[in-house]
Amino acid sequence: MKKIAKRIIIVLGILFLLLKGMEWVIEYRFQNLINRSPERKYNISYKDFDLHTFFKGVTLQEVRIIPVSIDSGTVIIGSVDYARLDGLVWYQLMFERRLNIDGILFSQPTFNITMSDHEKKKTSGKGMQDLFKDIISRARLKRFQIQEGSVILMDPGNKRIRGRMSNLNLKATEIKTDSVIFSHLIPFKLGSFEASIDSLSFNLNEYTYL
Repeated sequence: MKKIAKRIIIVLGILFLLLKGMEWVIEYRFQNLINRSPERKYNISYKDFDLHTFFKGVTLQEVRIIPVSIDSGTVIIGSVDYARLDGLVWYQLMFERRLNIDGILFSQPTFNITMSDHEKKKTSGKGMQDLFKDIISRARLKRFQIQEGSVILMDPGNKRIRGRMSNLNLKATEIKTDSVIFSHLIPFKLGSFEASIDSLSFNLNEYTYL
């Protein structure tokens, strides 16, 4: 009986080490892939990497989305309470170095948009398109969702808040990342798109508030 117990403990110990080793490799591959593209416009960082049971997904805590470089154009900085990546194909990440997932959910993200001083570059809509394109194109995925998000427009001169969009909910499904369509907020061919907001406000000047 003692020999059997020892063998069971050894087997369990080996399995535990294998699982921990796989977790380490998956996290290492993910870190290397997420900001690998030299053409990316944003760097994505996070405080904690939580791998789901049976490697079926990942939750990233306290995500930050920062421009790689800041020029005279519109600047967007994002912060996300947590991002959930569901349907992770872990063996492709481990052995093929490819990020293939079913979908991404951003929970309570905030996008701070500082408008450009130049009239020709003052296009926050185009900036959000570029941001979403940059994020989504890093993986092969079918669904992108924002839950209880907010958008804050900042004045480039005095850094005061010029406008605010609250409780933004957005869901895009059946995303075709190989088909870019710049007329869409999510600039890809989509099967369906849903969006809603609770409130929208804007300061035309220091005396007028809409």
